[in-house]
Amino acid sequence: LDPAALQVGDLYDTTVCPLARIMRKELRKRGVKRLKVVWSREEPLPASAEPEPGSTRRAIPGSVAFVPAAAGFLVAGVGMGPVYPAIQHMAPINFGKRNSAAVIGMQMASAYTGSTLMPMVFGHIQQAFGIGVMPLYMALFAAMNIGMLEYAYTRIGKNG
Repeated sequence: LDPAALQVGDLYDTTVCPLARIMRKELRKRGVKRLKVVWSREEPLPASAEPEPGSTRRAIPGSVAFVPAAAGFLVAGVGMGPVYPAIQHMAPINFGKRNSAAVIGMQMASAYTGSTLMPMVFGHIQQAFGIGVMPLYMALFAAMNIGMLEYAYTRIGKNG
């Protein structure tokens, strides 16, 4: 299975997925004209498990454990992709034209530093405490982001 074959597109543009074919048929009946989905261009693999003797159930379709995770990252990327450019676009409005270049520079530096260090730091933390610490880790960084933003608004409001 090739995670690079995953893509985001309209359900009605999918080609090789038997589940998508059924979904298209059912959604047409319900009047749904478009639906953004994650799908793969790969042909489905034949099921490796045979049905139980005497059973009429079909075999389970083949898959690999990393496929849902890769699809999840793709969905998160599509959903979060517009956020960073929007934040930069709003810098002159939020921080004033005089401060916007410095603010955008700080945003860029913070993004690069965070994307470099956060995975490594989390890797060490999760090795020590387990993967269950991830929601706490993400909440901590979300709170830090909100706190830093409010601090910046306060500083700009006083000085800008």
